[in-house]
Amino acid sequence: MFANLSGVLESGRTWLYQFFTEGLETDKYSTYGYASRTSQWIMENRLMLSGWLSGPDQDLTLGGAVRFSYGKMRQDFFAEPFSRRDISADTISPNSKVLAGDDVAADGLNLWSPAFGANRRSQLYQAAVFATYERTMDQWTLSTALRAEQAYYRMGVPSEVERADQVYRDSLSGSGSENWLNAALGLSYAVVPSVVLYGNVQKGRGLAPADGGTIMGPGSFTDLQLIEGGLKAGNASGTLFAQMSVYEWEQATFSARDAYAQPLRGKGAELELSWAAGPWVTFVGAVTAQRVRLRTDRIGFGAIVQDEQGWALNAGLFNAVGEREVPNNPDMIFAGSPEWSAHLYGIFSLPYAATLALGPSWRDAHWHDFGRQLRVPGVTLWFVEYSQAIGQWTVRARLDNVFNQDGWLPQEPIFAAGTLISRIEPRRWMLTLRRDF
Repeated sequence: MFANLSGVLESGRTWLYQFFTEGLETDKYSTYGYASRTSQWIMENRLMLSGWLSGPDQDLTLGGAVRFSYGKMRQDFFAEPFSRRDISADTISPNSKVLAGDDVAADGLNLWSPAFGANRRSQLYQAAVFATYERTMDQWTLSTALRAEQAYYRMGVPSEVERADQVYRDSLSGSGSENWLNAALGLSYAVVPSVVLYGNVQKGRGLAPADGGTIMGPGSFTDLQLIEGGLKAGNASGTLFAQMSVYEWEQATFSARDAYAQPLRGKGAELELSWAAGPWVTFVGAVTAQRVRLRTDRIGFGAIVQDEQGWALNAGLFNAVGEREVPNNPDMIFAGSPEWSAHLYGIFSLPYAATLALGPSWRDAHWHDFGRQLRVPGVTLWFVEYSQAIGQWTVRARLDNVFNQDGWLPQEPIFAAGTLISRIEPRRWMLTLRRDF
């Protein structure tokens, strides 16, 4: 639920009040091990006042915000059933079903694991004041932003985790506070009205909660940095638009399994193109190149990638260790997703308020695991979508993976490594019907 309220004061300044609240619950249970259950709730109030400076070519906005977040997550890590199920069988054998989550084991306790993962409940209170300033000077446009924020959190172990003793609960219970300053600076220069050079710099701190939105301690707050520059161009008629950008960013993503923030650095470039080739057809395309590195020599707990002989000698058991070394990847280049990708779509406007869209998307080959022992081949997938508007109704039919290409989805490369990988979904269709009120 959200609300936006705005108005104009007697001084001529404008005000904007925004309210937002959202709740989310998830429940994942599997006959093949591991379960997770989350509960989250967020509420925020924000007030902004604009028009502090006179003149049409500059504007100053001041504001403040308060936010409350609640999160609770339960996980289990007791069963390791990898390689024990025949996925080609038509039925699931009872021998490969394992207890998980809130199932009760033989000792009378459920299986929410106190030893690993993000079994936490937390409350987070945030308060912030901020200011933005924009000014246009001939061919130059300047934009700046400054935000000061204070955060206070409390955390503990959920009561549903029955295996957690009091000593363990006390060790993970506590509170803390963080404060930080975020700043951003943007500058653009119009070489000609249809060609603009731009650059942006942002630096500060942000929130990196666990999967269930929970706060795990100081590691849930991470330093952030973004440097970006590029070129935006178009023609006078507005039928052609192109944007090229290069960027570098730093941040951290929280690992619930190892309970620490994984610092990342990414560098990339992107080219986007939109061309209205005629009154009935538009082409949209993009090419993206990005390389992400882990800014540490630690990749955390996870599976050991083995050769065929290793799998046979281990009888299909799951093997994992912590503090793994990856000599084949000394630069710690992040695995699990392609560094190059592209897409090109054609959108055709047809008579009687109908639209046809189709085109390919391409992902380059990439390494599946940090140790660079399993390489996922590249793949090109096509889609086609037809939509028809009939009064207040819209009918949309979509076909994905038109040519039924075989391939593999990008995966989480640290824990699963080469032991878990998913196929791309085969050809599938979807039909939707929408009515506007």
